Amino acid sequence: MGATVTIGSNSFEGSSKTFELIDLPPTEALPPDAVILSFHIPFTKATEYVQTYRIARRKQMAHPIVNAGFRLRIGNDGKVEPGQVTVIYGGLAQMIYRAGKTEQALIGQSWTKDTLAKALEVLTKK
Repeated sequence: MGATVTIGSNSFEGSSKTFELIDLPPTEALPPDAVILSFHIPFTKATEYVQTYRIARRKQMAHPIVNAGFRLRIGNDGKVEPGQVTVIYGGLAQMIYRAGKTEQALIGQSWTKDTLAKALEVLTKK
């Protein structure tokens, strides 16, 4: 959804490397001297919408069973802009699923209930 993490290590060219959050390697795959230098979470633009969800068994101190994040930007024509839609799900395990087919189904569409219904149909297909 545009967030990045910069990791410092003597093993990286220039002593640091920036990863998209979705592409961040597991801790055990990072060099032994790795340290988080910064997080970057972009501001939303005027016609950009972001919503995240966390579902857990308890409200406090529980690991989430499902995480979900949605981001899209609507152009002046009222349609979802190309390259400006993200649909991501995660779970209790180290699993991240980016729903690329659903994202593609939304591009160029007017943001309506019918569009959402069609996107949900794509999302549920395997």
